[in-house]
Amino acid sequence: MLPRIVTTTDVNFLELPHLGLASLMLEAGYVDAEAFVEQFKVFFESRSIYSFLRTYSYLTSPSVSSCLYLFSKLLGDLDSESWRETLLTFIPQYTSGFSEVYNLLQASTLDNYKVLLDWFGYSYIDVTDLIDNPFKAIHWVAAIDSSLSGLNTDLINADLSAFFVKVVLRKTGVDVTSNVEYYSLFRRWVNLAFTRYAYGADINQIRWF
Repeated sequence: MLPRIVTTTDVNFLELPHLGLASLMLEAGYVDAEAFVEQFKVFFESRSIYSFLRTYSYLTSPSVSSCLYLFSKLLGDLDSESWRETLLTFIPQYTSGFSEVYNLLQASTLDNYKVLLDWFGYSYIDVTDLIDNPFKAIHWVAAIDSSLSGLNTDLINADLSAFFVKVVLRKTGVDVTSNVEYYSLFRRWVNLAFTRYAYGADINQIRWF
């Protein structure tokens, strides 16, 4: 039986397997699963630094995500609307101090970037370094939030099954691997969505088809 995603109707999951994965994540309790997986798909296919920063912002704290937004804007990202939608996903709209932070974000200048880092007490990182190595952002975040270390390792190593398992665990507290049948289905949709070799090219596919 194919999973069903409640925010989208008439979906053929075999044609859009990333939505099959999102549906399973939604079933596990991750309410923003569809938006996250859609954004991850854009990053996976484009390898854009902007889409990477936007994807990674779903995994970090609101304060760190705010900085990732400025990283992207200072590097020339012009897609303000997508970022605005993302910001309002991970930053509570009525948090104390949010309006001041939001104003700093809208005027994306180097001075405001330094003010924001001081606001949160974060170390300075030269955003131009991310052009050659976007994963420097991961290392910068890891120094702030060590709970992301395992997830970061899986992302850097492109172990996507383990990565998405940890995303669900971080967002919902649900350990996908604790249910063998569910985990097998989960891995199947990860591989259908993001594995780029022909069916039959790897004998290990018998585990998830």
